[in-house]
Amino acid sequence: MNPLFKNLIGVGVFLAAISVTLFLLFSGLSERSFYNTSGTVSLSGINDTVSISLDSYGVPSINAANEDDMYFALGYIHAQDRLWQMDLTRRVAEGRLAEIFGIDVVEFDVLFRTLGIYKISYQMYDSISPKSKEILQSYSLGVNSFIRNNLKNLPFEFDVLDYKPDPWKPEHSLMVIRLMAWDLNLSWYKEFLFSELAESFGNDLAKDFFPDYPSSGPFVIKTKSDTKPKSDTNSVSSDFNHSSKPDVKLAEGFIDKILSYKDYFGINSTGQGSNAWVIASKKSDNGKPLLANDPHLELSVPSKWYEAKISNMTSGKFVAGFTIPGAPGVVIGRNNSIAWGVTNLMNDDSDLISLNRLSPGSKDYIYDGVTFTLDSTVEEIRIKD
Repeated sequence: MNPLFKNLIGVGVFLAAISVTLFLLFSGLSERSFYNTSGTVSLSGINDTVSISLDSYGVPSINAANEDDMYFALGYIHAQDRLWQMDLTRRVAEGRLAEIFGIDVVEFDVLFRTLGIYKISYQMYDSISPKSKEILQSYSLGVNSFIRNNLKNLPFEFDVLDYKPDPWKPEHSLMVIRLMAWDLNLSWYKEFLFSELAESFGNDLAKDFFPDYPSSGPFVIKTKSDTKPKSDTNSVSSDFNHSSKPDVKLAEGFIDKILSYKDYFGINSTGQGSNAWVIASKKSDNGKPLLANDPHLELSVPSKWYEAKISNMTSGKFVAGFTIPGAPGVVIGRNNSIAWGVTNLMNDDSDLISLNRLSPGSKDYIYDGVTFTLDSTVEEIRIKD
C-alpha cells in the first residue's frame, strides 16, 4: 500500500474517532438541558394535584386548584427550562460572577456591589405586603423543588463551570426585576452626556441640543378643563444644572464599567424603546378592542421572556402571556377580563451628582449647602482560580 495513502487513512480514522467522541460528549451534555415532558412527578410542597401541558410550540399551560400551587408550578417550570439563565441573572445582581467566571469579571462584581441592587432587594422584601411575600415564597419553593430533585442532572452549563446553584430565595426574584429595571435605565448615560456638553459649551448653548417639549405639542391625557398641560420647561435645565462641573475622570470610569458589562453580555443595543396602542372595538372585525404591544427588548438566546398560561381550576380564572424567568406573575398578557402591555417610559429616573469634598481625602462632602459623610462597606468577592 502506498505510504501516503496509508497515512491518510490513519489520519481519517483518527479524526473520525475524535469526531464521534466529541459528538457523543456534547450531545450527552446538551441533552442535560432537556427534561421529561410527559408522565408524573411526585413533589413535596404542593397542596393538590397540578397538571402542566405543552402545546405544539412548547408553551406550558399550568392548571392548579389554588394560588400557592399555581406559583409553585410556575417556579418549577421556570427552573426546568431556564435555571442557568435565572442563576446567572441573580449572580449579576448580587455581584457574584467572579465565583464562576474568574478574575476577568471582577470589575462587574464591584460595579453591582456598588449599585447595591441586592441590598435594596432585601430591604424591599421586608416592606412588601404579606400577599406578595406569599407569592414569592410559593414560587421559590417550586424553583428549589426542581433544583433539589435534579442536582445530579442539572443543565450542562453547571457541569462546564463545575458548580451547583444555590437555593432560590424570594429576594432573588426581586433582584431579577430590579436588574431588568437597571438595564432599561438610560438616564445615567444622559446625565454624563449632558455633563460633557455643559462643560464644553456652557449650560445655555448645551440646552439647544435638547429643546423642551413645546406647549403646543399633542398630549394624550388632557386636564379637567380640557386644556393641554404645560410642559416642564425646567426639565432639561435641571439635568444640566445637576451635572455641572462633574469629576469627568470618575464619571468616565463608572460609565466605562457599565458599557463593558453590557458588551460582555451582549446587551449594548441602542434600539431600546417600546410602544403600545389600541384599536377601538368599532374599528375591529370582531367588534372587540385590540391591543398591540412591542417592548423592543434586545433579542437574546435564551429570550428574556417565557410564555405561559396559568389557570385556577377552582375559580375558573386564568392569566396568559409573558413571564420573566426568575419572577412570578405575567408581565404582558391577558386574563378573563382584560389585556395589558408595558412600555419603557425612559424618564429621568437617576442622577449623577458631583460631590465637593471638604478637604482632600476627607469622607465629608457638601451637597446643596449640606454636609454629609460618605459611608462605606467591606465586601468579600470570591474569585474562581
